[in-house]
Amino acid sequence: MVSIIRATPAAIVVQVLSRLGDVVEEFTATAGAAGTITGPAPLSTTLDFYDNDFIYLYAGTSAGDERLITTSSTSRVLTVEGNFTATPDTTTKAVITSGVRPKHVYDAVVEAIRRAAYYFPRPLTDT
Repeated sequence: MVSIIRATPAAIVVQVLSRLGDVVEEFTATAGAAGTITGPAPLSTTLDFYDNDFIYLYAGTSAGDERLITTSSTSRVLTVEGNFTATPDTTTKAVITSGVRPKHVYDAVVEAIRRAAYYFPRPLTDT
């Protein structure tokens, strides 16, 4: 029997990053502003702990955004380079990565899906 995977490219990106061992944290935002996002425990409260890591918003408000974290505060507020496309809120799900840029993984996943759709088109069915 053939199994069909139904997942968004963003969800696949999170899985790929996890398999690469590059996900530092995964969380749902507790608040946000144009250029910040706040996370819950267990995010670190160590000052500057996430500086120069990337944050990728993969679901909810501002999904698809990737930003460089410029500062992280003791109150779990992450300040990013530039603003998010929309203000993150409690529907926003995010991952913090330490080395691999999520945008590069996203582009590769979308390209793989595009190629798979070309080489393996859906079978015709009788109706």
